[in-house]
Amino acid sequence: MVDYNQALPQPTSTSNLSLQARRPYAAAGAVTCFCAVGFSNYNGLQTKIDKRTSNGLTFVNAFTYSHAIDNGDQSLDFSNGDQASPQNFRDMKDEKGTSNYDRKFVDIISVIYDLPVGHGRRYLANSSRAVDTVLGGWEISAINTAESGLPINLRAWSGLNVPTAFQTVGNLNDWRGGETYRPMCTGAPLRNTTGADMTLAYFNTAAVLLQTDPSNPFGNCGRNNLRAPGLNQIDLGIFKSFPLFREGMGLQFRAELFNALNHTNFQAPNGDRANSAFGVITSSFPARIGQLALKLVW
Repeated sequence: MVDYNQALPQPTSTSNLSLQARRPYAAAGAVTCFCAVGFSNYNGLQTKIDKRTSNGLTFVNAFTYSHAIDNGDQSLDFSNGDQASPQNFRDMKDEKGTSNYDRKFVDIISVIYDLPVGHGRRYLANSSRAVDTVLGGWEISAINTAESGLPINLRAWSGLNVPTAFQTVGNLNDWRGGETYRPMCTGAPLRNTTGADMTLAYFNTAAVLLQTDPSNPFGNCGRNNLRAPGLNQIDLGIFKSFPLFREGMGLQFRAELFNALNHTNFQAPNGDRANSAFGVITSSFPARIGQLALKLVW
């Protein structure tokens, strides 16, 4: 979405023309346009190793290495500073960048082991019903997920907070074609490489600056040119199946731990250069979660 009547920037660094005076069609206000100027491209390598049940063991490893590129998002389908509207719809080539949903690496390992104990299994195959009820029917599982973080689109001003002199559409919402200004990048590394606590200084703040010239309000930082921290967690489960008296029916007890090692997976930092919390990580994905359940099968 764009404002088809997007105003031109101030003619000089000291000008202070009103937004309306700078619009191509001065008699009209914002003109929201669902313009067919978008594109997307995806390339990926996907591999899968699948070891089917053998002596009760099942192993699956799915790996993806990919890159998705586009020049915009759908409205209400954005994250980490990226929006459906460009900073300058007259220069859509400058919007080309990594898609907001892109994860370069995704690796998932799944292991299920049906313990060979109890009726019909290697050990205690002829045990009594009482023994089988206690020792048979156990199953354990583990799923390890490792994936790259989502892209971060650095913003000069987030929300409806663009200074008046820099406005070209008038602080519209993104679904009306609102400004999505990016800041100025100096060329220095954007990630903090000093070894400081990344939760307090994820970015090299000296390499990212706010615009100071209203005649050049469009930032030169690339769209979605940084990434949030990746995610790595292991989920564990232990299950016990009980046969019921009616054939074909069973009861399964399930005990599961999500993020079993309680590994801290940080979410994206604040990417608004105008915000005092720029580069600060204030949230993380859920810590360890445990749950118990009963499942009736028939």
